[in-house]
Amino acid sequence: MQGLIDIFKPERTFRPQRKFTRDSKRGLLFEKAQATLGLQLCMSDMVVVPPGEDKYEWIAVHAVDFFNRISLIFGTLTDTCLSSTCPAMSHSNGSKRWDWKWQDNVRYKKPTRLPAPEYIFQLMNWVEHELNDDELFPLSSAEPWPRDFMRRIQRIFTRLHRVFVHVYYSHFRRIQEIAGEAQVNYCYKHFWFFVNAHALIPQSELEPLADLASRICRKRKDYPDNIPPGLIPSTPPKPHKSSLFGYKKS
Repeated sequence: MQGLIDIFKPERTFRPQRKFTRDSKRGLLFEKAQATLGLQLCMSDMVVVPPGEDKYEWIAVHAVDFFNRISLIFGTLTDTCLSSTCPAMSHSNGSKRWDWKWQDNVRYKKPTRLPAPEYIFQLMNWVEHELNDDELFPLSSAEPWPRDFMRRIQRIFTRLHRVFVHVYYSHFRRIQEIAGEAQVNYCYKHFWFFVNAHALIPQSELEPLADLASRICRKRKDYPDNIPPGLIPSTPPKPHKSSLFGYKKS
């Protein structure tokens, strides 16, 4: 995550960063997960549950980690992602279109069209509330995981993925301007391999970034073909031209 922090200023994080107690079970598991980043390992190997570890703990740790990283990325875009520039959480690629409305069964009891920044604000608030739920994420290993853990965690990851979609479709030029393309691509690649390895997001929700995934999410070593966290390229890698982004950086 250090590479993201170097480019995406932590003081501008969209939501406060969540941290693990250093000597806790999840804190130790988080350190184990972070230790694999940047190593010359296949991404498909990095996301596998380590031998002897609990699968749900592994997923819980990554839910918090991805929440922090996505918050850091989007926090840099809050001055350009405005209701006037992004009036809806809608994106299209050719004949395909995705139009997301917000519903949380609390304030928004019915699907409601919101400007993208408000949609993402509500989304991240909702995810943070879920991550703070001690019933969903038991504090003690002696407490059982809830029966609906996978259903709820799948919804968390599905909604977090929509933030990636908005970043790539609506703000990728800004990401390039701050030389953050390699870091965001690496973060998404890690996210993509993780959710596919653990069946956390339906393929229909991954479809908006399928073109991107077909290019950067390949089962091969990530170094030196892709820049791992902590290494900032002197010049951003040249982006591929595609219908997804529709332009090249000049």
